[in-house]
Amino acid sequence: METQIDKLIRLVEDLLDVSKIQAGKLGYRQERVDLDALLHEVADTMQQIEATHTIVVRGATSCSLVGDKDRLGQVFTNLLSNAIPGLGHGLVYCRGNRQTP
Repeated sequence: METQIDKLIRLVEDLLDVSKIQAGKLGYRQERVDLDALLHEVADTMQQIEATHTIVVRGATSCSLVGDKDRLGQVFTNLLSNAIPGLGHGLVYCRGNRQTP
């Protein structure tokens, strides 16, 4: 299992290679991702960083998808990181719901 440092190294290496991004050749891993597990993992990591807030995951999607786990995790991390400064101190809720089209 990759550590958080390995994930960050991979993301930084990809982001620093501007020519790949501009050429549309940035690689993505295709792996099965348990969305609930990923949300809990991101919330746990963010809780360690943001000690002034309590991050709570509510609900469940009960689904998995095929995608790049590290990049999806980074999206959720960015969403939480952007939400927290506007909240002051307190609770941050991440809620997962499964909706069908």
